[in-house]
Formats: sequence, structure tokens, C-alpha cells
Amino acid sequence: MPRLLCICGMHRSNTSAFAKALHGAGLHFDDALMEASSANIHGYFEDKDIINFEQKLLQKRNPEKQGGWYFESIPNTQDWNFTAEEYEQGKALILSKLKNDKFVWKSPRSSLLLTFWNSLFKNIQFVAIVRHPYFVARSLQQRGDMWKFSKLKPKQLWHAYNIWYVYNFEILQYQQSNTNISILHTPNLFVKTEYSNLVNQLLEQHLNIANPNIDLAANYDSKLLKTKAPTPSFYEKSLTKKAMKLYQALNTHDPLFN
Repeated sequence: MPRLLCICGMHRSNTSAFAKALHGAGLHFDDALMEASSANIHGYFEDKDIINFEQKLLQKRNPEKQGGWYFESIPNTQDWNFTAEEYEQGKALILSKLKNDKFVWKSPRSSLLLTFWNSLFKNIQFVAIVRHPYFVARSLQQRGDMWKFSKLKPKQLWHAYNIWYVYNFEILQYQQSNTNISILHTPNLFVKTEYSNLVNQLLEQHLNIANPNIDLAANYDSKLLKTKAPTPSFYEKSLTKKAMKLYQALNTHDPLFN
């Protein structure tokens, strides 16, 4: 039975930095990884084959049509009704990536497809990285993702917070009925040694890797992974009430968050 680890979380949530730590330690990610860019200079560590597959699944089921991953309202995933062909394609894709019956992939889009992957592989473990909504919204805005919604910066933030909410809502909803997901918060993830110990234990248990010796702090770039959330304007505070309530709920499921 294959042993799988999926790293997920909202876009711009430092999932790449977490994946970089695991990739650098020798965990098997396959070779078809997305190239680094100015928006992510250390690399994305996303498998291009999986990205393309998930993008097609989401694009087909996204009524907002802004793009495969731009969901602004909670999707009714129970009505998605994946086809037998889609299930077969997904299973064949992952099985083709295995090395010694192990495989790790990182994809923010997987946050919306947790039940899909779980239905295919019972021996799968998810690690969901959660980042403060202020950081994510500002990062999406600065990267230029929100221009397709509006040229007005306040509106861009509004759309960004909506998308953050959808991804993290799906993570929390999945966690409430499944035990094979760990919710971890950044930037604490990279600056508290207890997290490295927790991740090493997880890898030993779920990937059967002896002494993985992951050092998350070594992958901390203070220039990129900010620790102090920006001060929101009065308008932005009004936008984030719902997001902050969800963020606080997610905090309770991280064993080391304080």
C-alpha cells in the first residue's frame, strides 16, 4: 500500500517553504516540479502534472469562472460528482509517481480536493499550512493575482479574503470528520523547534521514514516569512471579521499554536 503525504493550504501560506524543507531532506517529490519565479524565488515544489490535473477538476466545477483555484464562495463539494474516469486518472497519476511506495506532493489546490484524494488512497496523510489572513491577502494583492477582479486595492483585498476563507473552511471542515490531517501554523512552524519534532514524528509514523531529521528553522527566510502581521485599516478590519473567526477556530487544532 503506498504511503502518501500531501502538503496543502491556501496559496501564499508558506507551503512552498515547508515543502522545500522536506524536499531538501530527500523525501521523494518526483522530478516534474514547477520552476522558481520572481514570486517564489526558492521554488514552488509543486508537481506540474498534479497541478494540471487538479486545475482541470476545479475549473470544471468552478461557477465563478475566474480560474481553477479562485473560489470566492463555499463550494458544495458533495454535488461535484467526480466521474469514474477522473478517479481512475487521479489514481494512475499518483501511482506513477511512487518510489519505494512513497510519494510527497505539495499543492494548494488539494485543499479543495481533500475528499477526492482521500477516497482514492486510504493511507494518505495531509499537512495543511495555515497563515494569517492579513499576510495572505496582502501577498496575493502584491503578486497581482487580484487584478482580474478589480483595479481598486480595497476590492482586491476583499476578494483575497474571500478566497482565503474558502480554502481554510474546507480544511477545517475536512478535519472535523477525518483524522488524517495535521493543521500547522506559519510562521511559528519555522521558528519553534517543537514543530520540527512534530513533523519528524509524523514522517516516521505515516511515511515509515527512520530518523527523517527535518530542520524547519533552516528553511526560515526572515525577508520572506514575516512574523508580524500588518496593522489593518478600519475598512480592512470590517472585511476580516469572518476570516479572523475562522482563523481562531483553526488555531485550536494546532497542538503547538499559542
